[in-house]
Amino acid sequence: LQLKSKEDENIRLKNKNAISLEREKTDRTITYSFGVLIVFLLGILFLLMRNIKIKDKFNQELQQKNKDIENQKAIIDFQREALEGLNKSKNKLFSILSHDLKTPINSIYQILELHQQGEMTLEFQEEIFEQLHKQVEGTSKMLNNLLFWASTQMDGIVVNFQNINLTEVTTIAIDSLYMEAFKKKITIKHSDKENRFIHADIGQVRIIVQNILANAIKFTPIEGRIEVFYSQDENYKKLHILDFGEGMNESVVNDIINYDKRMTSELGTAMEEGTGLGLLLVKQFLVNNKGKMDVKSEKGKGTEFIISFLKVK
Repeated sequence: LQLKSKEDENIRLKNKNAISLEREKTDRTITYSFGVLIVFLLGILFLLMRNIKIKDKFNQELQQKNKDIENQKAIIDFQREALEGLNKSKNKLFSILSHDLKTPINSIYQILELHQQGEMTLEFQEEIFEQLHKQVEGTSKMLNNLLFWASTQMDGIVVNFQNINLTEVTTIAIDSLYMEAFKKKITIKHSDKENRFIHADIGQVRIIVQNILANAIKFTPIEGRIEVFYSQDENYKKLHILDFGEGMNESVVNDIINYDKRMTSELGTAMEEGTGLGLLLVKQFLVNNKGKMDVKSEKGKGTEFIISFLKVK
């Protein structure tokens, strides 16, 4: 019985040991599996972190490229605007030159044509060629001034403020338009005894005065008169150009003062044609030079243009 009991106990111990070994084996399997799972999860986490870093780097590179593209686009837009501005300036310069030279050149051409056709008496020739010399001299000065001014504006319209003699500029403009006034027997009275200095761009002031005078001659009737005189206030010196033509109604005056685009040109008293560009240039250049323009007119009683320029400080 004791032997039997020992055998049963041995069997139980063997079974217990077998169970213990199986449990240890299972625990090791679970431990290894858990370790493998952790390693696998760590690998996935590493790959995710790596992908996130790669994605962030790619996004940063993409954002930098987008910024570079935006900067390049801004540079291209700036260059395009600059080129458009230069093109507009070039067109404006050509318009100014053609507009301001058209009137005196036409006058000279008409006189030479009359001379070629033999329609001028010797007495009239002496008088007309004396005045033609004056016209050519004034036109030559105006052309030299315009070309010099245009050469300074090739990189775009700029304003070069300086102290200039408004009386002298007005005198040259009147001389260059002498034949236009002579053809219509218009008398121009100019109060030019005193030099009046203003602070402005001399090229643009010449164009302003030239266009206002040409406009006055255009709308002054034959054997009419034009008065050119000056005044001043605390901040401005003013040029008055008064014609005694037919005048304008209130709506036309408002259009001249308020519109900032080319106006339809009306025929002059001798059927002179225009481009509508003159007054637009005058208004733009007055803004550039911090000046201003006022127009007083009444139907049947003439028109007065008052051009104000900054005084010399």
